[in-house]
Parts: sequence; structure tokens; C-alpha cells
Amino acid sequence: MIRRYLLATVAIVLTGAVAAFAMVAFAGAAVAFAAPPSPDTAVAPAAMPDPVAMRMKLKDMDTDHDGRWSKAEWLAGGRKEKGFDRMDTNHDGFLAPDELKAGMAAMREHRAGDMPLPPGDAPMPGTPQ
Repeated sequence: MIRRYLLATVAIVLTGAVAAFAMVAFAGAAVAFAAPPSPDTAVAPAAMPDPVAMRMKLKDMDTDHDGRWSKAEWLAGGRKEKGFDRMDTNHDGFLAPDELKAGMAAMREHRAGDMPLPPGDAPMPGTPQ
């Protein structure tokens, strides 16, 4: 009697283990053989930084707390000299908030012109067709 009970218990445990293994194996195969993304699908642009985090970083970069960024502050914050030079439109060696805002808008507009349009969407105003 005990022997039958032990054999039945072992059979049930082995059946459960085989079923669990099969489920994991089939789930892995489903993921491995999933269809790759279609090349016709528009690629999402790189994630833009969080605006609040970006404002905090810019605030931290303004080490002398004068409300504008010198080239030294800009470079110390890990930014590129080329970006500073493009945005410093009055060439005074500082980026005022209005220069920064205009420069960032110009960069966003430039990047939008480089991005492919999703299929079926109308082009955005100001972008090449």
C-alpha cells in the first residue's frame, strides 16, 4: 500500500515537473521566434530627457548662480563646445535663458526634419517632404 502511494506521488511530481519544463520551453521558443519589427514601422526617436531633470541639471551647471551659463560652466557640465558656440547668438561668451531656449528649439526643429515620417502621416509644417 505504501509502495503504491509512493509510486503515485513520484508520478504526479514528475508529471508536474515535465509540464512546467514544457511551458517554460514553449514560452522561450515563442519569444525567440517572434517576428522582428517591420522595417516599414517608424522608429521612435531617442528618448528626450525629462524636462524637470534637464532644468535641474542646467541649474546645477550655473555654478555662480547668475542666471546664465559661461562657456566654462557649459563645458564643466559635460556639454559640447560646438553647441555652446551655436547657441551664443550675441557672441558675448554667455548663454542667457532666451538664447538657450531658442537654440534648443532650433535643434528640435532640425532633428524633426531628419526623422522619417510614420507611414500614412502627413508631414509636419516646416519639414522637407
